[in-house]
Amino acid sequence: MSDNNDGFASGLLGGLLGPSDEDLDALRKKYGIPAAEAPPTMARIGRGMVDVWEPFKQMYLNAYHPALADAYRVQRREDEQLYQRGLLSGNPQPMTSAAPADDDTWRMVGRGAVAAPFLIPGVMSLPATAPEIAMSAALTGGVYTSLDDIRRRLGILTD
Repeated sequence: MSDNNDGFASGLLGGLLGPSDEDLDALRKKYGIPAAEAPPTMARIGRGMVDVWEPFKQMYLNAYHPALADAYRVQRREDEQLYQRGLLSGNPQPMTSAAPADDDTWRMVGRGAVAAPFLIPGVMSLPATAPEIAMSAALTGGVYTSLDDIRRRLGILTD
């Protein structure tokens, strides 16, 4: 990092606020990482949500549109490479076996957000009375049963 201590912000707060643009450029050059735009927080959350959806779309395309399946697989690979390049450029580090996405907290939040609609009936029933709890459990069970029926009809993950 830079040895330049020209004030309070660059001295004490510089480490707290992260490396400066010049320091990031130096780290990119040191590790041979090309400059790219790092994905913003909302894009990282969205990427996590898409992580959950993409395998289902790929299974559907494999089963019903094999010609489109290969093109979609290539597109997914290119999108992931671009995303990883942006992550690595925004947080330059030596190339190791661990991928930068392994510590992408916002991507993990996006993956978890997909399950939120299924958790809401259970969470909302915590302070409820016994009949309300029973109704919530029945509705949630009905949703899961319906999803399981759809899965079996489409032949996804057969028993």
